[in-house]
Formats: sequence, structure tokens, C-alpha cells
Amino acid sequence: MTSVARLLLDEPTLQARRQRLSERLTAMGRVPPAIRVGGVDIDGVEVTNALADLLELPVGNIALRAWSARRELAEAKERTAGDPTARETVRLLEHTIESTHTPTVEVTAAGLTKTVLELELVVELTIASAAFVVQGGQVVESRAAQASGKVELSGSGVTLFERELPAFDLETAADLVDIRDDPPVPASGS
Repeated sequence: MTSVARLLLDEPTLQARRQRLSERLTAMGRVPPAIRVGGVDIDGVEVTNALADLLELPVGNIALRAWSARRELAEAKERTAGDPTARETVRLLEHTIESTHTPTVEVTAAGLTKTVLELELVVELTIASAAFVVQGGQVVESRAAQASGKVELSGSGVTLFERELPAFDLETAADLVDIRDDPPVPASGS
């Protein structure tokens, strides 16, 4: 699954993304080589690695969360809820999703906790189209076309990374469960 970090940093591996993030944040003075918390020195690389892990958020999850709030899907779920065989297809034409996150890294040592990095991540996706199959009040299938957009990571009003996203395939099917209200209920008598 394509992660926000993969799109933002344009690096193919987690190790390469961690390295690029560490170099940039250290060079900009956002993460010192060592951070002292409760008399314990914490390596700055551990902080940037923790941030890199937070940024491994699947892009498809962002889209799924936004789609779960769409009126069109809620209405289709409601119309099909009483009949497990009732089925509708909901199509969303080109649309934009904007999602803002505040990744924060805290360090705990010697019983003390200190926030050492707090950033803002803005993901904007323009999705060519998406289709959902709703059956028995649940979304049972999703398909999205290509997406494009922009992703930006900033802190204290300073942009650390910003990237216009070329078209990419938005993968969502594996995380479909994220937009279900409840797990499917087995038919009675089973």
C-alpha cells in the first residue's frame, strides 16, 4: 500500500525515507543529534525514525475515512440495510479530499515525558473517480481510479517537505473494513 511518507519523500524504501527525513530535519535544526530527557540522552535519529514510522500512514486509509462520511454512501447503506440481498453501486466523480494530521513524537525517559517534535501534515488528494458496492447496509467493495494532489509537512510555520503528487493508483480494497459501520452479521440459522 502506498504510504504518505512514500509520496512525500519520493523514496522507495523505509530505510531511505528515514535517512532523508533525518538529514533534512537535522540540517534544519528541528532535531538535534541528541535530546536530553530526565538525564538520559536520546539519539536524534530515534526521533526521526519515530516520525518516519508515523508518516507510513496508508494513503488509501485517508481516502476511506473521508468517504465514510459521504452522504451518498450513508444513504445507500440506509436504503439497503433491511435486505441482505439489496445491492447498490455508488459512484463519486472527480472530487478532492483534504486531510490534516499533527504527527507528534514524545520521548519518555526516567519517568519524564517530553514532546520533542510536533509537525503538521496536510494531504490533498484529487481522485478521478471512485465506486462502491453497498449490500445489506455495508460497503462490500470499493474501486478508485488514479489520484493526484499535494502533500506538505511543516512545523512552526516552516515548510519542511512539500511535493506535488503525480498521478498514482489509489489502493483501497485491502482496507475496506475501515468504512464499515459494523462487521457483517451472519445470516440466522447458520
